[in-house]
Amino acid sequence: MNSFSPIIQSIASQRIGDETLGITGHMWMPDTAPLHMPTQNFAQPFAGPRVTPPRTPKSVWVRRAATLIPAVAATFAVTGYLASVLSVGGLSVLEIIWLALIFSTFIWIAFTFVSALAGMGVALKKPQAHDQSSDIGSALRVAVLSPIYNESPSHVFGNVAAMMAQLRNTASRHSYAFFLLSDTTDPDIAALEEEAMLHLRAQMSFDVPIYYRRRTENLDRKTGNLAQWITHWGGAYDAMLVLDADSVMDASAVVSLSDDLAADPTLGLVQTCPRLFGSHTVFGCMQQFSSAAFGLFPALGEAFWSHREANYHGHNAIVRTRAFAQCAGLPYLKDRKGKTTLIFSHDFVEAALLRRAGWGVKMRPTLDPTYEETPTTLIDYILRDRRWCQGNMQHLRIMWAKGLHPVSRFHLGINALTYLMSPLWFGLITIGALLGTSAGGSVLAFLTGRSADSFINFALFNGSGLWVLGLVYFMLIAPKLAGAAAVLCDTAKADVFQGRVTFTKGALMELLGSMAVAPVLMVQQTKAIVGILTGRHENWGPQKRYGARYDLRTILRFHVVETVLGAVLMIGILGGAVSLWLLPIAISLVGAPVLSAVSGMNLRGTKTKLFFTPFEAQVPSIISAASHHQKQIANNPYQLVVQKVAAE
Repeated sequence: MNSFSPIIQSIASQRIGDETLGITGHMWMPDTAPLHMPTQNFAQPFAGPRVTPPRTPKSVWVRRAATLIPAVAATFAVTGYLASVLSVGGLSVLEIIWLALIFSTFIWIAFTFVSALAGMGVALKKPQAHDQSSDIGSALRVAVLSPIYNESPSHVFGNVAAMMAQLRNTASRHSYAFFLLSDTTDPDIAALEEEAMLHLRAQMSFDVPIYYRRRTENLDRKTGNLAQWITHWGGAYDAMLVLDADSVMDASAVVSLSDDLAADPTLGLVQTCPRLFGSHTVFGCMQQFSSAAFGLFPALGEAFWSHREANYHGHNAIVRTRAFAQCAGLPYLKDRKGKTTLIFSHDFVEAALLRRAGWGVKMRPTLDPTYEETPTTLIDYILRDRRWCQGNMQHLRIMWAKGLHPVSRFHLGINALTYLMSPLWFGLITIGALLGTSAGGSVLAFLTGRSADSFINFALFNGSGLWVLGLVYFMLIAPKLAGAAAVLCDTAKADVFQGRVTFTKGALMELLGSMAVAPVLMVQQTKAIVGILTGRHENWGPQKRYGARYDLRTILRFHVVETVLGAVLMIGILGGAVSLWLLPIAISLVGAPVLSAVSGMNLRGTKTKLFFTPFEAQVPSIISAASHHQKQIANNPYQLVVQKVAAE
């Protein structure tokens, strides 16, 4: 790599380093414009200047009540019915535990179902124009920020180049500047980033400025990366459009978000719901299909009841810079051993802090086109999920911070519950496996020497509780069934999914695939929760966005726990001690290595149209442009030289 340094130095005449800015690497940056970003105190209400938000309409509170009350009522009704069946002769300790698990899992399922049902109602209404103030407000200076950490430079810089090119040719009263904020630690990738930057500066017009800086120390990860930009350059920009390394947004979406923020001076953040694209593997294509076919109703439902108390997903969103600086500076947390730790899943917390200071946080679920990529294998998905689980468990502590809006607390709590569902489900399955198929022939009877009906009333399993199981399954798949029906009933929609027959095949395979993967994710998330409780921390390294090939040994080792659990269940079923109702779960767990291996296969390397999405049938112009620029950057002479030197 040293042999290439003179070439870089001879070309990069505008590159400077500045220790006073916390930059020990290289950068092309404008003059500094400092902005104070105080650390917030969760034990005290927000102490800074508050914005006065518009009064929440009564209709919004009616929406929230109409979403939450039916879910709670259904949960109490189902749990009460089961309790009445079980309570004949009194409730045992096991029955009480079982009912508590039923209550905890059913309320989450019921709320998710009702929320998606509300979203379907919104979608079926006559389409209305986007709600925007008649006062268009002042033009904004918008910084488009792309934080990167050991990513593929050609992908990141190619996406940015495509967005720059579109914005240059799009009429807008706002002005834009792009910042590539690198925390890359790998020197070979860092050299590729610099050469990609040189390529963009040589090829792109500077009516849309582009800047780059690299920190050699990944201090406080992404939150530290963005905070360093805010405190040194944020004062020059009214808003920041935050991207992820795999994000790309059409210029029309960028301008629309800017207009939203300009039109409402009390709005602090607008979040989009990105569409998934770019994967060629079985798992990635299945995720893309699910998002395109079934993702609208849940997103519309969340926007329906969240109003100005929505969430932030950390990317593909526009944020008012000064509002964020004033009220979203994150403190460190202390773990059980007294050591300080970062807030990992920071985005939900930042949304809650913005709302605490009075700023509105809104979601635009139907804004197109805005895109992101997805993990391409089951293992990559689980690795990302473990990190998210660790961060989301912190929300159980943060949700009690002083001054938070009730809906913000609800978001943080439900976000943690999403992961806590797995150990709850695991507990229910464990009890079911121990109870067996009859009062005498069960694992529990064998272990204790007592009849299983002394622990639980078996009358429940003789038909009384089967309708509850059916109701649970229906509520889990109902949003997908509704999404499928919406496509099949619309000829134009069905055509972009390659016709009704192809779409139906994809929908059925996605349903089967998600059901097969669910038990594997349940075990993996339960492992993650146990790891958190025992003090194990996940490595928050760079995400593998573009797939990885895992050998059989790695796959078997990764899935050893669920494979063993599945084998134990299968032996119990074959021996007649465990109910046949658990057979699908046992098959999924035993077959986890097979599912994992299949998930990484190249589906688009075949002629099949399975899991085909509208974005593949009619490739959006921004994605085509991004692909073009990615190839240009990957094949430019400087990139090839650096890659050759790195290989040597």
